[in-house]
Amino acid sequence: MNDNLMVALFFESKLIDSIFYGDVVFENIFKGNELAKNKNKIIVSSGDIFGDAYQDITPYIFNNDFCTITFEKNNKYKSFKDWPYCWILEDIEPDIAKSLDVRLKKEFKAYFGMSLIDVSSCDKKKQFWKSLPRMFSINKNVITVFGISECGFGYYKTALENNLEVVFVEVVYDDDEE
Repeated sequence: MNDNLMVALFFESKLIDSIFYGDVVFENIFKGNELAKNKNKIIVSSGDIFGDAYQDITPYIFNNDFCTITFEKNNKYKSFKDWPYCWILEDIEPDIAKSLDVRLKKEFKAYFGMSLIDVSSCDKKKQFWKSLPRMFSINKNVITVFGISECGFGYYKTALENNLEVVFVEVVYDDDEE
């Protein structure tokens, strides 16, 4: 039985002092080396959460004991200054997810917290993770990018600075295929 999790990490892009906030999030996640310790390959999806929630992440949260988003009276989780930015980590070990969460909360002001993804939920907003593209996988220190190498990898330089090897899975589409 696989006890690994699918989690969402939520970030406020306006709290990052760079227009390349995805790269800053990438750097902050990988500088702790937690993901390289996961026994299995982790699939990473990421992107802004667009929808009719108007910068309110509450419809997307699975609020249980594993959720680390602080639902304070000041409702700061409802007042994102821009669309929430999210990373989905599939097949992450619970202890590694918790360790990553604790470090990010201490070190990265743009990090809001973690929530489980309830893949069995029929609530359309709880299925937001399906709209975020799968970008790459991480297995130990190897990142496998899902794309064509000629298109590059936006986090390539940061990956190398964090001693990660980057390889590509070339996707070939047959136009004649039905």
